Amino acid sequence: MEKPKYIKVTDKNSFALKTIMTRLPNIAQQVIDLNNNSIDEDSIENIISLQNEIKTSFDSFIDIDNQVSKFSDVWIKQIKKYLIEDGTEEKLEDLTKLVWADISFFLLENLFYQLMFEKVKLNGDHFDYFRKSKEISYATAKDAIITMIEFSINLSEKKVNENFVPDEKEIENLLYSCLWGNRVDLSLFKPNESRAESMDGISKLNENLLVDDSNIISDHLLNKNCEGKKRLDVILDNFGYEFLTDVVLCEYLLSTNVVDVVVLHTKRNPYFVSDTMNQDVHNFIRLVENDSNHLNNVALETFINNFKERIVVLKGEDYFTSVDSVISEFDKKIIIVDNDFWTLPYEFEDFTDELYDYLSSSFLCIIKGDLNYRKLIGDRHWDFTSDFNQITSYFPCPFATLRTLKCELVVGLTEDQLSNKEDNWTVIGKYGTIHFSNPLSSSN
Repeated sequence: MEKPKYIKVTDKNSFALKTIMTRLPNIAQQVIDLNNNSIDEDSIENIISLQNEIKTSFDSFIDIDNQVSKFSDVWIKQIKKYLIEDGTEEKLEDLTKLVWADISFFLLENLFYQLMFEKVKLNGDHFDYFRKSKEISYATAKDAIITMIEFSINLSEKKVNENFVPDEKEIENLLYSCLWGNRVDLSLFKPNESRAESMDGISKLNENLLVDDSNIISDHLLNKNCEGKKRLDVILDNFGYEFLTDVVLCEYLLSTNVVDVVVLHTKRNPYFVSDTMNQDVHNFIRLVENDSNHLNNVALETFINNFKERIVVLKGEDYFTSVDSVISEFDKKIIIVDNDFWTLPYEFEDFTDELYDYLSSSFLCIIKGDLNYRKLIGDRHWDFTSDFNQITSYFPCPFATLRTLKCELVVGLTEDQLSNKEDNWTVIGKYGTIHFSNPLSSSN
């Protein structure tokens, strides 16, 4: 199918322009404010320089070769690919003269986070300068987190009955909690403004679901005709409450034998403020344990002890090279694994051969959040009624997307759904979509 043009910051009145001019400089300032005693003066000066560069002008030279020390070849390859499609291949003659306004919004926004990582590199590759923002968000959502954990424990107690049968409606409700947990996004909201919804408020939020394939997802999960191990992959989004809702869903599916193993895919570098890294998993455990001790809450203690027994944290290179043996070894485990791919300027259509082959054997891949949705369909000027299945037909396995709308990109809607919407309805986190697609099915 013919693809529309990529979204650019030079598009008039776009969310892209607001993001670059306002959100990204604010994020840079948050990094300085929350890490003033943790990062060196050179790093702070570098961040201020990046902040001013974005705020004041898109005519500054990017100079990838000198600014990006890691994966500069990938960046150059992706920028060249974009310029050729954009019809501006004359800029390929001298990439040192490339300016911010020459590249797409997707590349520009990703480049900001890459350069932020480069600027603070002196503190070590494993230093998460977004960690304090994540912890503030956790504290803000603490009541909802405790409620969700207690809900999970009650659900576990129901499963003690030997006649317990996995319930479609319970799976669907857990999918809804994962969806609306996605509202907590620190690249959009300040840490103390992020929102978390307990199970009680979810039915009200569901009134704003534009696409709801949750019943199709539960049917697929409960399909008993699958041969071999049923592996669920989840491409994670935000730390904190949303991460918890993802874990609760996975715990339910493992403990009821709906799936045999779960793999949670994390980011390797600090990325889009609240995206989950491997180290966040250990931090989450620490935060819940602290609450458990302080509140003397048995449910929290039970949940986190079960979670610690369930998880295995691996590096991507240790996992993807020996998938079959790892899965056999860690049956009924939640494997948490990172990969450089998720923080590089790739869309999912650019999957490496290794990742493509790996995902081809997945029973279901759940894709979380707004940015992953953009990477899935391409950050382009799609018509809202464009065919979701056709756009994503390249994907190597059955998959589901769970996201609340926080950017101007959504497909698969009907004309009727577009009427009577607020002017900024695509970017306020009010509406959600749950898509399911099986590119392997002949009926798709």
